[in-house]
Amino acid sequence: MTAVCDQPERSGSSMADDAACQTTIRRVLHNVVMLDCTNLCSFGENPAGRGQATGFVVDANLGYVRLLYIMTCAHVIGGGPSRICCVFGSSESVELSIVFSDPIHDFAILHYDPDTIKFAKVDGLQLRPDLARSFDPRRPLLVISLTTG
Repeated sequence: MTAVCDQPERSGSSMADDAACQTTIRRVLHNVVMLDCTNLCSFGENPAGRGQATGFVVDANLGYVRLLYIMTCAHVIGGGPSRICCVFGSSESVELSIVFSDPIHDFAILHYDPDTIKFAKVDGLQLRPDLARSFDPRRPLLVISLTTG
């Protein structure tokens, strides 16, 4: 999960101490999840095995129905049969199913039943492609990830 803190170019101070970045972290952190992935057999360049990765909950609000999905990198889920569990901040876990995977752009969309989550505060992040812009190395960039993946 990458979020841009809306601050001008600066040097010296830590982004973690910046008020705008702290606001961003509080807004998104509860939507960051751990994925526990098991590739059941080798497939293409992906060996069988187990690993952990970071994912984040996105809100696919279609107006008439609200769907929550998990987004992660496609290389995380491999190309063959796999079992993927998602662990929320409340330690609740749920099994995921693959909706879409794009190995060229390295992203995957996974589905879960939000009714199975009882304690985690999950509201989903809004994807805003209309706000996308070219990367500017002079602007602060905040990357939120789990240390295990």
